Amino acid sequence: MATHVLVVDDEAIICTLFAAMLGQYDCYHVITTTDGRQVMDILHRERCDVVLLDVCMPAIPGLSVLRQITQAFAELPVIIITGHGSIELAVESMQAGAADFVTKPVPAAVVHIRIQKALEHARTRRLASTDGLTDVYNYRTFHERLEQEVARANRYHRPLALL
Repeated sequence: MATHVLVVDDEAIICTLFAAMLGQYDCYHVITTTDGRQVMDILHRERCDVVLLDVCMPAIPGLSVLRQITQAFAELPVIIITGHGSIELAVESMQAGAADFVTKPVPAAVVHIRIQKALEHARTRRLASTDGLTDVYNYRTFHERLEQEVARANRYHRPLALL
């Protein structure tokens, strides 16, 4: 089964380049967009396993897009790929929820490895919170979520029902 990769970069040529790079491997289906405003629509419409996201976007900053993605799709790995890398930007990206941070130019083999590592990490996190047989939250995760929901109900002075 192919890994679905969403490539988001304001330059169409870069999107095409990443699609060609990943096309060398038979395991990727690549979707591209040059508009950060379309990302959430694409993610709701298409199956995506990982996102490659440029930080420098004209219409909406890449870090804003990253925050939107991590808020709506917490388990979806996002790899920041930028030509304007700095330690501060890398730290800010990772704090905002990025799975990885890579500076351009980047060889195809490195992109491939980073995608595989991000997917493996996401899979490991998912297995750590769910029962492998039933795919239901495990005891620890259930209690963590319960505490979060109780705190939220208390904060907003709302009743909480548990079934």
